Parts: sequence; structure tokens; C-alpha cells
Amino acid sequence: MAPPRKYDRKKIVDRICKDLINGKPMTIACRAIPIPVRTVNQWREDDIEIANQLDDAFDEGMDSLAWRMRMTARGKKAKQGGDSTGDTDRDKLIIYTEEKLLANWSTRYSRRVTLSGDPKNPLMPPPTQMTEAQLLAIAAQGVRDQGEDGGKDG
Repeated sequence: MAPPRKYDRKKIVDRICKDLINGKPMTIACRAIPIPVRTVNQWREDDIEIANQLDDAFDEGMDSLAWRMRMTARGKKAKQGGDSTGDTDRDKLIIYTEEKLLANWSTRYSRRVTLSGDPKNPLMPPPTQMTEAQLLAIAAQGVRDQGEDGGKDG
């Protein structure tokens, strides 16, 4: 018989999701309970429903951070959905910092471009050596081009 679980998964995942939806990172949400992040990540691997619940909450949290940035840029205070301090330079710093966090936490809001490792659009390095057939085709094209202009350069 398996030993009783140390944590009530449903309660803990619901609480973590609430924090994620409000834009808190997973580490901070777990620390507040307290529960190790690795435990929650193991639950995610073991249970697809927990994984989906956490992913959905994370997406909502990213959207709430993006919305809060927009409201801050418009000078809205906390009661109006923003974080504006009334100081333009400070508000710019708040927006800049949250923009960087969004870009690092999620590819959804990042400006990164994948140059390799994309299975749908793999990059193929140019061949280092051409086959004999390719070289002959290039030579033949050069002979044809030379014949069309009478062998004159330029």
C-alpha cells in the first residue's frame, strides 16, 4: 500500500494557478505555500491535467502582465489595472522591466528568432563539397553563357 501523499495536489495546484494568473512566477508561487518547484514539475510530468491547468494559468498570467503594462503606459493606477506611479521615467522602467520578464518567461511575448532547431523550418548548411555532377552543370552553364555573348567579357 502506498504511503499517504504529503501534499493535497488539487489545493496546491489551484493556489499556484491563482498566483500564476496574477502574473507571479512559479518559484514565488511555490515558495509562498511552501512546496519545492521540482515537486510541482514532477506532478506536471505525471499528470496531463495538472500540466494543462498550469499551462493555462501561465498563459493567463502572461496576458495579465501584458495588459498591466499597457495600462501603466496609459498612466493608469493600480485600481484602474495599471502600475503607474505618476512619474514617467519610473513608469518607463516598470514597463521595460516587465517587458523583459515577459520575453524571458514566455516565447509568446519574446522577440527572439529561432535560427536552428525548428523542425518545421530547419536550416541546412551549404554543402562543403559539390558533387561531380554539380560541377559539370556549372561548367556547362558557363560554356553556354560564353557562347551566347560570343566569349566577350562585359
